[in-house]
Amino acid sequence: MYVNTIAIDYSLYDVMMSNIKSREGLSLKAYEQGGKYYIGYGHQIRRTEQYLRDTSITIEYAEQLLQKDVSDIMLYVNDRYKLVGNKLIAVTMLAYNIGIGKLNNYIGDVLEAYIADGCDYNGEKLRRFWLSLCHYNNSVNKELKERREEEVGIFFAN
Repeated sequence: MYVNTIAIDYSLYDVMMSNIKSREGLSLKAYEQGGKYYIGYGHQIRRTEQYLRDTSITIEYAEQLLQKDVSDIMLYVNDRYKLVGNKLIAVTMLAYNIGIGKLNNYIGDVLEAYIADGCDYNGEKLRRFWLSLCHYNNSVNKELKERREEEVGIFFAN
């Protein structure tokens, strides 16, 4: 399967999409969280999409938004970090949840160090940083912790 110009394993892609859908849930009407508005499977409504705040969408449109968002993130992650396979899938899952800005700010340097030399130290450091991204309202969130553990498992799988 190809996402724009990236060849990916369909089974990994399917795991990612199922994971995102189940973790994000589906909302056909916009909802506010942390001062931002979301719709569908966690699609953040952009300035150019303000009309979505006052309408309902179909499941099909929610799927389109998800596929577009995931495709954009995968292309960015592949271009910035040169990741493929399970590593690309895992980082895309993380970025979908926390955003590309937070991905770059919180684990970007450690991820780049891991990629540059792949040594065990940087792998463990990356694992620690990644797993630390499970807080909500200044406390550990069980669902986010499970999500991070799943992403790390996919990233470090063979």
